[in-house]
Amino acid sequence: MNSRNYQDHKEYISQFNKVLVTGPHGGGNKITAHIIAHDFNLKYIRGENPWELDGHEEEGGLMYYHRSLEPNKWSMFAPSQSGHLHRMGDYLNDVLVVFTYKPIQEIKQYAMRNPFLRNSTYSYENRIYSRIIAEDFFQEKTFGMEIEEMTYHIWENHQRDLIPNWIEIEHTSLKGHELFIEKDHRKDFQHWQTYVGQPAPATGN
Repeated sequence: MNSRNYQDHKEYISQFNKVLVTGPHGGGNKITAHIIAHDFNLKYIRGENPWELDGHEEEGGLMYYHRSLEPNKWSMFAPSQSGHLHRMGDYLNDVLVVFTYKPIQEIKQYAMRNPFLRNSTYSYENRIYSRIIAEDFFQEKTFGMEIEEMTYHIWENHQRDLIPNWIEIEHTSLKGHELFIEKDHRKDFQHWQTYVGQPAPATGN
């Protein structure tokens, strides 16, 4: 199915107990993961930790987090997983990967109000994608692409054909859901917010 409408995919999503929601930071990953958790009675978890690529097959390496979650039912907020999805293929056979879509300009606007993303996350993301391209997709010519564009480019041209189960969801297709906040009502949100009045997390991130 070529649709990126959430409603069109609900029957398919219901077949999975584990859903990994990823895409560019600011692409609607968090609210999508929350909505899927809500609609399909899954536990919402954050899988954003930046694992290094070295030793990813070793105990405690890149795969550890996914291995430890195997028996559970979850909807994972995981934008930092996008770059190395194709290296986790053996751990995704019973996982649905949801890649979120939002206009690039809107993603950049989100980055402008998120200092942690600009100052820390983007540094990690660029480093990971540089290595992924050099080691796995060395034929790629992504010079000059910004991280948001690169994330979609690598997904569409290389990764999704290597993923067992995947769909794509456009952020705007979530409109009308009881958890969705209209753009005008979230323009002053902090980067960690998904609903009005949400308290800041204890870590500040």
